[in-house]
Amino acid sequence: LIAALTRADSAYLGGYVFLLTLVAVVPAHKLVALLVIAASLATFSVAGYFKGMSFQTTEARYGFQNLLSAASVAVVFIFLLDKMRFTSWLKSRTIEGQARELQSDKERIDKLLLNILPANVAGELKDKGCVLPVFYPSVTIVFTDFIGFTKIAEKLTPDQLVSALDELFSKFDRVMDKYGLEKLKTIGDSYMYAAGLPLANHTHAIDALLGAIEIRSLVDAANREKIGLGRPIFEIRIGIHTGSVMAGVVGEKKFVYDVWGDSVNLASRMESSGEKGKINISDATYTRVKDLFEIEERGRIPVKNKGELRMYFVKRIKAHYSADIDGLVPNDHFYRRYQSCSKKQEEEDVLAN
Repeated sequence: LIAALTRADSAYLGGYVFLLTLVAVVPAHKLVALLVIAASLATFSVAGYFKGMSFQTTEARYGFQNLLSAASVAVVFIFLLDKMRFTSWLKSRTIEGQARELQSDKERIDKLLLNILPANVAGELKDKGCVLPVFYPSVTIVFTDFIGFTKIAEKLTPDQLVSALDELFSKFDRVMDKYGLEKLKTIGDSYMYAAGLPLANHTHAIDALLGAIEIRSLVDAANREKIGLGRPIFEIRIGIHTGSVMAGVVGEKKFVYDVWGDSVNLASRMESSGEKGKINISDATYTRVKDLFEIEERGRIPVKNKGELRMYFVKRIKAHYSADIDGLVPNDHFYRRYQSCSKKQEEEDVLAN
């Protein structure tokens, strides 16, 4: 408008040409930039016409040609820059999509790793590329097994057998989460877990036993349902021992968090020396849980390669500490005693060490 009101004075026209070139590089939408240029030229032309603007002189014609050239170059640049911006936007969008996919893949891998390894062990493996073995002076190992599983398998199709085991073991997994237990592995119909690792604590024997009682209850409930449907039942046997172990990760292609030591063998012997529907514990476990649970002494039982070992059957939570008549659910008094047992055991462990 100013250039037109001065009737295309060369000084003002040069400034106008400069402003037109700036429009080409302003980060605006293509249509907006083109509309700005069109409106600007229209304003210049209309205002200049009424003001008597003329391009008769040579200098004026050169100025007018510069103006048209600047406008043309600005339009071309607007299209080129718009294409470049669009291409850049597509690339950035692709990169963002790839980043989201990588993050999603990372989350799936982390989730899968956490299904295989404990959280702190998985973290150590990712950070260091390896997991150093750790010695635990006192943990509780539990083995469960279904009696007569081979005969049961003969009565079911492969799909039915796998489905039945998956249903039960999935329920066992939820028990692990509920009591802070660590599932170690399943071998056929055997389910193995531990308490007191990878994060050490002083209530591991109680935690393991609470889990075992609930597992036995879940199997009993499932058997009642199977009897009603005329299906084969799974009779469980559970063995528990408390002692020291080494724990770590083995393998390169398929990582396995496992435990080693004589305590593992003794826990397995507790299971094989037990009876259907019962929880068989060793003397080492008994000393840690006797105040909270009703326990039946079995005396000394011969064990292969171990001589005679004192064993006990755990029946239920003591009535005084139970929130139900079956002795399956702990009450508030149980957990108060649970805390005191933890402190007492901590002191005993410190003195023992």
